[in-house]
Amino acid sequence: MSSIRAGRFDRDVAVCVELWVEAVTARDGAVPDPAALVARMRGKFEQPTVRFAVIDADPAPGGTQRPVAGFALTVVRPDPLPDRTGTAPAFLDLLAVAPAQAGRGLGRARPPAAAQTRQFHSNAAV
Repeated sequence: MSSIRAGRFDRDVAVCVELWVEAVTARDGAVPDPAALVARMRGKFEQPTVRFAVIDADPAPGGTQRPVAGFALTVVRPDPLPDRTGTAPAFLDLLAVAPAQAGRGLGRARPPAAAQTRQFHSNAAV
């Protein structure tokens, strides 16, 4: 059974970026400039983050390492018109499921996990 866990910026970002490129390619048939897409997606993970959730895929036969089946990235978006409390809104910026994992309900499982915590993380060093 797949499990949702906190993503690790030192280990999961590259895998999630690859998953994003794979999902866009599956959706669109091709990515005109894969290097530009990778750079743009890596930049998304450098934003102030509220939550980075990863879904580990079920273990493969033979005990090989579990790949990532999907992820969600919730970030802080500075509001041009902040409310009176001075808080900035959280924004679900990225939500993806590996094409091979589609149809299993993983996309429905992540939005609640993406909003579970209000803890703020700064990822400037990613």
